[in-house]
Amino acid sequence: MFNGQTVLLVDDDPTQLLILSGYFQGLCAGAVLEAGSAIDALDMLRQPGQAIDLIVSDLMMPDMDGIELLRELKHAGYDGKLALISSLNQAMVNSARKLGDMHGLNIIGTCRKPLRKAGLDALFLAPDMPRGNLEAATNVDFTAEQITAALENGAIRPFYQPKVDVKQKRITGAEALVRWLDPERGVLTPAQFLPAVEQLNMSSELTFALMKAVFRDIASWKRQGLEVKTAVNVTAGEIGVLELPDRIGQLLRDEGIEASDIAIEITENAVLEFNTDSLEVLSRLRLMGIDIAIDDFGTGFANIKSLKEYPFSELKIDQSFVRGMTDDPFSQETVRAAVTLGRQMNMRLLAEGIETAEEWEFVRKRGVDEVQGFLIAKPMPVEEFVPFCLRNDGLVSLPPVSDLEDAGQIAS
Repeated sequence: MFNGQTVLLVDDDPTQLLILSGYFQGLCAGAVLEAGSAIDALDMLRQPGQAIDLIVSDLMMPDMDGIELLRELKHAGYDGKLALISSLNQAMVNSARKLGDMHGLNIIGTCRKPLRKAGLDALFLAPDMPRGNLEAATNVDFTAEQITAALENGAIRPFYQPKVDVKQKRITGAEALVRWLDPERGVLTPAQFLPAVEQLNMSSELTFALMKAVFRDIASWKRQGLEVKTAVNVTAGEIGVLELPDRIGQLLRDEGIEASDIAIEITENAVLEFNTDSLEVLSRLRLMGIDIAIDDFGTGFANIKSLKEYPFSELKIDQSFVRGMTDDPFSQETVRAAVTLGRQMNMRLLAEGIETAEEWEFVRKRGVDEVQGFLIAKPMPVEEFVPFCLRNDGLVSLPPVSDLEDAGQIAS
């Protein structure tokens, strides 16, 4: 579809430019140009002899935003294809598209950030698919009373997925992932109930109920001689609550564990706004000795700007870029960008979603420190997690590296 075509990418986030460039190179585009601002994009477009077949532009940019760019493209007589990407709400994205249509521009579709390969494929490789929000909606069918009861009776509880040191092949940590054990529906994943929790403004209740259960489990493990730093998820919205460090500190004291026993992962449900409250909260948590991870790096919410502004100690590469990355230039560029930035900022690197030995070896060669994923273990209840960690002194069994290399299965 893009053989021989020239694509111009417009985004002020260098990470997004890098991974989008990898995506279009994987589609065999003739040339992929990058502009860090709308002004730079217009300068490129006006160069003599420059023919742009497709422009992919963000909407939120400094100096000249994507809305202004639409007007300038009309005045410049641009008649190529145009695609819009943004982390703004869908109504705003739809308004931008309508404005572009009114300007007479050839807008082929829109895609919401955080960017996913499936969403980009749906936009650029399946032109007959419906446009707009490419993420499937989840039905909300839980009441506040049901959620409260599930929290109180322990039906909503943590499952644990091990994190493994790549060099030592030893379990060094875990992530606590929430599950709802419903007597009628079985084990429910977050996608099935978190939309209801968020809509009912019960995220804080869920977070602290989960923290209390996790901290209690950590205390039990320590009594058994098992030291596993465990990460709990906190939403970007909760990071702006000034009381958060004090509440976490009290929970730690209540269970008799140390701040160094836990980590906080900031989930991708919204942009982490840079302000005095969020900076104070994260700085206090780091002063307490709690590691802070920026989750889902490369998706658009977790970006290079956040890395510069906040005291993160760990960078997690989103699983949507890890799965199948050995054959996907788009995902490979994301991993390379994450490793480069993480090393420059002295951050620990973790890749989530590892499912094959090839993916393990790919991230190992690029300097990732830890991994988690189905290759090692699925998230499991605490009753299964402890025996899993104690088995074989915490070492995990994987195919020897030499076997993979000799077979020529690892992408460079």
